[in-house]
Amino acid sequence: IAATAPSGDLGLRIDLASIVERFRKDIDEGLGEMEKGLKGGMGEMPPGMESLGGMFEGIAGFARDFINSAETLDIGMSVDQGSVELAFGFIAKEGSALDKPSHDHAGLGALAAHLPADLPVNLLMSMDMGSLMEWLKPHMEAGMEQMEEADKAKFKAYLDETTEMSKLIGPNWAVGVAMGDKGLELVEVVDSKDAATYIQRVGKLFEGDMLSAMPGIDAKKAGTTKVAGVDVHTYELRFDMEEMMKMQGQSGDLPPQMRDQMDGVMKMFFGGDAMKMHMATVNNKLLMTMGGEERMAAAIESVRQGGGKVPPALQSGLEKTA
Repeated sequence: IAATAPSGDLGLRIDLASIVERFRKDIDEGLGEMEKGLKGGMGEMPPGMESLGGMFEGIAGFARDFINSAETLDIGMSVDQGSVELAFGFIAKEGSALDKPSHDHAGLGALAAHLPADLPVNLLMSMDMGSLMEWLKPHMEAGMEQMEEADKAKFKAYLDETTEMSKLIGPNWAVGVAMGDKGLELVEVVDSKDAATYIQRVGKLFEGDMLSAMPGIDAKKAGTTKVAGVDVHTYELRFDMEEMMKMQGQSGDLPPQMRDQMDGVMKMFFGGDAMKMHMATVNNKLLMTMGGEERMAAAIESVRQGGGKVPPALQSGLEKTA
């Protein structure tokens, strides 16, 4: 076996429309069974988990939209001296549910220049979050019927607020991720229509009681500090696995060994017993980081200075999809 992979490129185009046409009857039957199973096959949802039913219906609806919109799927793989790049391109039928405006390559490239070079996993995304939330909201609301009235009111308020908040950010997102010694490290730089207002509304969510409808999740604002002269807001989420199990009709009494394992998972991913997210705004960009104050300080400086070089893999992907 060679020490390094040989250089080369591979491209594959799949005519999804022809495949769907050929197997239309089987696909429709399969989607029908999936929708039936998601709507009724799981029976009555456990207390506090009712909204999941609506989420599952949303998944089924998206699957049908995807099938009915599919034209082609392109898959590309590039191998160069042991470095492997994968690229995927989906083309929707004109006028279909997924036929949306093309993404902004220039805007995505500008955001990509703010991602640290040492984060090995990068994602660029152009998505109308407001439209996505408007599409998901009815499916989520459909799962509220079994909720207690108090929780139903809180969850509806949460959905209404997050739907409106989602219209303040995007459409372009740049995300870098790594697993460090102290858990997950994350840097997100997002275009925004009004990042300051978005952060204010996030704070109200965490300070209010809307999130209390989520079983087993303790959410709070941990405080605001100054980093490189910018207000940085920190939010914490703690997950009570025993409480979540109780909400699913289980005893919730975790054996000591399993409790230790869950504690280990939390420390591995979050460096402690809580997930901490830092949020700030510079030049109307929304900055979100995990993994220590230094990540936020670097992101602030990058946006102030206009960014550095786009990571090579992302630059290659932008050029191939332009």
